[in-house]
Amino acid sequence: MIDLPETKEQHETDRTQGLSLTAGSNLMIFTKQMKEKGNEKIDLDVIISQRFFDPNDPYVIAPDGKSKMFKKITEFLTGKVYGIRIAITNSSESEHEVAVISEIP
Repeated sequence: MIDLPETKEQHETDRTQGLSLTAGSNLMIFTKQMKEKGNEKIDLDVIISQRFFDPNDPYVIAPDGKSKMFKKITEFLTGKVYGIRIAITNSSESEHEVAVISEIP
């Protein structure tokens, strides 16, 4: 660690075929790879819900007039800020370690 520079140097990246990095100075890189399960059965009793919303105009009044809920986003616009609420429920008797990655489609 003593060979790492105190200031950030310019590094070059190339994403034409995967990711290639040319270091401008000594550096340390940490990576983590995640694999999609695809059609493999995962034996977890975990429920994940996500809802995108407009932070400037997030709610609509429910038909009962007493509660409010997030407006449904039907189209994502470039350059616009969106919020997201993600709820994860573990309905099993055991603990599960999960990594959640979310992105705007």
